[in-house]
Amino acid sequence: DQYRLYRTYHGCTMAPPVARASVALWDDDTTATRNRQLYDQKFAAFVAQLAPVWSLDTPPGAFYLWAKTPYDDVRFTRDLYARQNITVLPGSYLARTAHGSNPGSGWVRISLVADVEDCREAAHRILRFFETIDINIS
Repeated sequence: DQYRLYRTYHGCTMAPPVARASVALWDDDTTATRNRQLYDQKFAAFVAQLAPVWSLDTPPGAFYLWAKTPYDDVRFTRDLYARQNITVLPGSYLARTAHGSNPGSGWVRISLVADVEDCREAAHRILRFFETIDINIS
């Protein structure tokens, strides 16, 4: 009974061969290093391409950007999708209104999870979108 109680605090254990395989797999940072390099390429290409019309800061570690919108974030998101088939997430959807304001309002979150070429194409479409709305928020 004491052993059974003890086990409830620790969950299940792995068989030794599975534990050794897990250590070997988790100990390899090659994939993580390569992914960081790919995200660096995506961010560099995306931010540079949009620099003429949109001031974007590259975060020290993420797969998305936060970008200030030139008008209401929900309307901006809908317009961008309708005109260029690009999906971003309104910042106001990710925060709660408190004391009369929503900290995400006026921002969108842009995920750069596609491959580098698709991120470049998305930046190109967003650039075309900004040309149609005639607003520069650099």
